[in-house]
Amino acid sequence: MDLTIIIPTKDRPDYLKQLISYYQDFKFEGKIFILDSSTKRNFVKSKSIINSCSIKKNIKHERLIGRPFECTAEIRSKITTNFVCWSGDDDLFLLSGLIRIIKILKKNTNISAINGLTITFAFKDKLKKKYIFSVYQNFSSEKKFPLQRLSDMFKNYKVPIFSIFKTKDFKKMLEYVPLKKNRNICPTRIIHDELLESFLLVFFNKIRFYKIPYLIRMIPTKKFAKPIDNHRPQSPKDLKSFLFIEKIFLRLIRNKNDKIRFKNEYNNFTNNLYKNKKLYKYFKRLKSLIYLFKNILEKNILKNSKKFKEFDLVIQWLIKN
Repeated sequence: MDLTIIIPTKDRPDYLKQLISYYQDFKFEGKIFILDSSTKRNFVKSKSIINSCSIKKNIKHERLIGRPFECTAEIRSKITTNFVCWSGDDDLFLLSGLIRIIKILKKNTNISAINGLTITFAFKDKLKKKYIFSVYQNFSSEKKFPLQRLSDMFKNYKVPIFSIFKTKDFKKMLEYVPLKKNRNICPTRIIHDELLESFLLVFFNKIRFYKIPYLIRMIPTKKFAKPIDNHRPQSPKDLKSFLFIEKIFLRLIRNKNDKIRFKNEYNNFTNNLYKNKKLYKYFKRLKSLIYLFKNILEKNILKNSKKFKEFDLVIQWLIKN
């Protein structure tokens, strides 16, 4: 498979063991690039796990201390496949979905990224095989002009990061991500390590959605990035980070009127982060359990559909492992 899955991780060798076992058992034939910010002790543990698996030849494992996208930007020249995707160390791509999406991308020159049906998943009682899940919404927009796609995102923010990308277009985004040594120019993590990448991916890519089951996102027990606090004024770090993003896009956008439009819409978006709780919830990853109780209808639709069978194969694997 002409695909690289980039996986940042930090001090979670047990998660990494499960993830590698999954791709090994489901016979994944692409490449996996693990960016490990762990302590030396946990890095050695993870290295041992990788060396003992049957797909170790397809796995690159490097110790890079930094935020996930700082590390991703640092290794961009080492991504050699024509397609690339990005996930957490507890997220699992469905191989059938990856194969179908890559086939579509190869045939389409007018789009550069695709995502599909995704669920968030958590065990309620693993021994009794009880679990809860909901439909996770990815961002998509195929508008002709970059500013139009950004406008779609400003109106209804969702991350596009978990899409499958053509590598050359994914790398365009990485050119603008500050490395660890330059972190002070965009210091707030949730802005530096999510918002910036989301905006750039949408600016450079037409992203299409298909009703193809392709990803299970696990509910994390620990969140390294602290969400923006909407109960206080913008901190100096936040303001500096937002200004950094604004400067990037004012350089990328050439038309004067488009610059004015972007600045207005972007300022409205950043101001609303502190006022609009409906929008703000997308930054509150720790509150993602709310979705598990909100989407009963979506759950029933999946349960009674053929599409859910593809998810169920992975869920049953998780129960056993």
